[in-house]
Amino acid sequence: MPVHPFIFIVIFFILYDYFFGVSEKERAEAQKPFREPKDNTLREEHLAFLERYLPALKTYDQLKLKEFQYRVRFFISNVHVIGVRTKVTTEDRLLIATAAILPILNYSNWFYPNLKVVFLHPTTMNIQGKRVLGLVGEGIMKNKMLLSRDALFHGFNYTSDKHHTAIHEFMHLIDMADGTVDGVPEVLMDRKEILPWLDLMHQRLRNVLPVYDEKRKFTHREKAEELARLAEYFFEKPLELKSEEPELFKALEKLFAQPKNPAV
Repeated sequence: MPVHPFIFIVIFFILYDYFFGVSEKERAEAQKPFREPKDNTLREEHLAFLERYLPALKTYDQLKLKEFQYRVRFFISNVHVIGVRTKVTTEDRLLIATAAILPILNYSNWFYPNLKVVFLHPTTMNIQGKRVLGLVGEGIMKNKMLLSRDALFHGFNYTSDKHHTAIHEFMHLIDMADGTVDGVPEVLMDRKEILPWLDLMHQRLRNVLPVYDEKRKFTHREKAEELARLAEYFFEKPLELKSEEPELFKALEKLFAQPKNPAV
């Protein structure tokens, strides 16, 4: 979810450990420009770990699997993951990187220009009575993500609920990359695809949100949240989405440049 102004100060204290408990070396590492990873492939045990959490990896052909491994290594080399009251593990980094790469795996020339640091909190956060699993935004959250480890692992462990917090937050970053958070990920679209996408999005929102006026205009926030939810649905239950909303599925399949027969 994008960050709201009323929780800026609360987030500041959550990030206190970063600003005052992280070494100068670590902060300097987080500010470096993109760099190539030292190795383009994952260690055998790391790939086996990811296959347990993402069985679809076993269906990738050799070329796609090679690209996936390179992109995961690229993410880990370029995005600093910092624990907030917890120690970050290799497994944490692998799953965060996987969630980041899934929506952009087929866009080899694109990477997140708006992310330098992921702050990993061990549990669900309660901010002013609101249950928070992940955050991205502007201001003090610019180029940063706040993510719950519990939510991260839940997203990979339970695919039947169509909730995947990490993919949700990375989809927001993709949406934000064109300068506007509006549910239209222009960095992954041709200009001619924007109006048809908006028509589909408005129809989807009319189906899932209470609408009392047919002339109601949906807000950028509503469209942005629905885009992120649809990304969760697409990557967790693609066949179900295809069965229930084939036109929307086809548009998402094109958006993420996926093969015609998605893995379950």
